[in-house]
Amino acid sequence: MRISRTAVAVALIGLLLAYGAAQSIGGLRAQAAPLPATEPAGLAQWSGAQRSGVAQLSSAPSSGTARAAKTPTRYKNCAARNRVHKNGVGRKGAVDKVGPRAKPVTKFRVDNALYLAQPKTLDRDRDGIACEKH
Repeated sequence: MRISRTAVAVALIGLLLAYGAAQSIGGLRAQAAPLPATEPAGLAQWSGAQRSGVAQLSSAPSSGTARAAKTPTRYKNCAARNRVHKNGVGRKGAVDKVGPRAKPVTKFRVDNALYLAQPKTLDRDRDGIACEKH
């Protein structure tokens, strides 16, 4: 049976992280499984540089914190909205509905999440662009 290097590296990293986490928490010290005394199958084939690379990867500090998703700002009215984005905010692919003499707004901010976060009353003509100025 042949085990890939990736599988061995993942197993080693998992064991080392679990062992380190158990050592850092005093109450779990007695319950932590000890590291195996023998090398996992397939590790003997690796050179010293490859083994040290796995050790460096497993001992590297992990950030442990996921990036929080930024929620779009919700504006109460178009005056507040246009202070930040003067030509409005629209969905991707939105085209401004205009009368026969007006020029369509084309330089609005394209952002689906930001558009959907706004009250529906800010897009009065329902063309997919909120608070556009003509």
